[in-house]
Amino acid sequence: MCSGSPVVPGYVITNHLRAGCGGIGSWQHGLPHDGIWTCSGAPVVAGYVITGHMQAGCDGAGAWYHNTARVGLWTCPGSPIPPGFRSTTYSAGGCNGLGAWVLARA
Repeated sequence: MCSGSPVVPGYVITNHLRAGCGGIGSWQHGLPHDGIWTCSGAPVVAGYVITGHMQAGCDGAGAWYHNTARVGLWTCPGSPIPPGFRSTTYSAGGCNGLGAWVLARA
């Protein structure tokens, strides 16, 4: 999809191509699954949390690692916390240096 196009419902943004769409940039979309890297700005699908960050991902736009929520995962800043879970212990070095919290049952 060309830059500026909406994300297809039920999909996430998985890659960015700067030269796509005649030079204005394009975004590749894919279906979410446990353990997928998505580009910064991609929606977080219900039931998923963000567990990793890669600054150089998505052709320099930045990328976030998504997992289905489960007890014991370390979640990144800004990650949604699904119903039935809560954040607990903090680690400054988690989420590739951004800081992270352990996911626990509510």
